[in-house]
Amino acid sequence: MSAQGPGAPELRVRRATPADAAGVARVLNEAIADGRFTVLDRRFSAEDEAVYIAGLGPRGFVNVAETPDGEIVGAQTIVPLDDAAGSQGHVATMGTWVLAAWRRRGVGRALFAAGAAAARELGYTKVFTDLRADNDASLAFHTSLGFTVVGRARRHVRIGGRDIDALLIEMEL
Repeated sequence: MSAQGPGAPELRVRRATPADAAGVARVLNEAIADGRFTVLDRRFSAEDEAVYIAGLGPRGFVNVAETPDGEIVGAQTIVPLDDAAGSQGHVATMGTWVLAAWRRRGVGRALFAAGAAAARELGYTKVFTDLRADNDASLAFHTSLGFTVVGRARRHVRIGGRDIDALLIEMEL
């Protein structure tokens, strides 16, 4: 899938392979190092990411957004909410990360469009995830896609010794 945001070169969204691990780790680690946007709090090595990508089951995947020269500028995971609970097999969870220089340029929307289409093909009918309650930009992005807030988990995330609430959000596919 190709996408183009305002002022951005054409991007390609595709399924990640273990060979993309360094680029995916770079995207994740930038957000983690910033400390304001993600519930993740530990850095990932390229080896960590290669193992993760290779170990995803048949209903889990990572998509990457890449520039024409092959730079990975965004990543998105979609995995089953709970593999063990057959009653929740229709529910996926999702995480989306975009390099700071590429935010507000259509990368997140392109990742979501491709991810949602692939999730539907895999039988998911709903996405349920959480985000930091202090991340207004992420909340605005997700609500613009059609997500709704369904709950708040108090002091759910601990980053840098600070407890942060998480918003629980969902969207029917």
